[in-house]
Amino acid sequence: MAARLLIVDDHEAVRMGVRMLFTENCSVEVCGEAQNGVDAIRMVSELSPDVVILDLSMPGMNGFETAARIRLIAPSARIVIFSIHDIPTTARWVGADAFVSKSSPLQELETPFSEIGAVYSSARACGNDSVMPTESTERRRQPRANLSQVLRIRPFDSSLLPEDCTTLNVSQDGLYFATSEGHYAHGLNVYVTSDFQPDNPMDHAVAGVVVRVEKLVDDKWGVAIHLFSSLSSTVH
Repeated sequence: MAARLLIVDDHEAVRMGVRMLFTENCSVEVCGEAQNGVDAIRMVSELSPDVVILDLSMPGMNGFETAARIRLIAPSARIVIFSIHDIPTTARWVGADAFVSKSSPLQELETPFSEIGAVYSSARACGNDSVMPTESTERRRQPRANLSQVLRIRPFDSSLLPEDCTTLNVSQDGLYFATSEGHYAHGLNVYVTSDFQPDNPMDHAVAGVVVRVEKLVDDKWGVAIHLFSSLSSTVH
């Protein structure tokens, strides 16, 4: 059985090019196309694609937010980030399974997809949709239940304002989020409070340190924070 593919990009020419690339591939069935993140999330629920090829720069909801929400509603779906922004490491942080740059030949999309598609073809032939490559299986064992957790980030430096944010990825020892604030820098020490409510601030927090800051799309920064204790067990 062919792997079902959903193409998400706000440019029709890109969607057409990707669709044509896989037209002659009998192991792939293009089940739908979406031009923005909102439509993509709806179509993931309706069409249950095996693989989603996802653009980053889209109006409204960008690719990072879209990937995070897709991972919540369809954890078994494979996500391939296809973008002009060359940020493969960031793509992994937000839960994508592969990254392909739009500056590369379009045929480069076949490389990650052939690996992903082969797994689905093999799994479905055996009647088992849970079969995954070893590397992906191990990566998915890392906690992802709080992928879109609401947090308050408070720098040790009292001259810097705290910020409420929604994470793009959370694991036992760290988190990643996007922000428009420019004061984050490598080595900045912060407190992290989980599930912050404006009318009921939490008293407990865990300490952490900024380990990476990178420029994203839409005038935002991606910030990775290493936590010095488990977020799920220490913060309530």
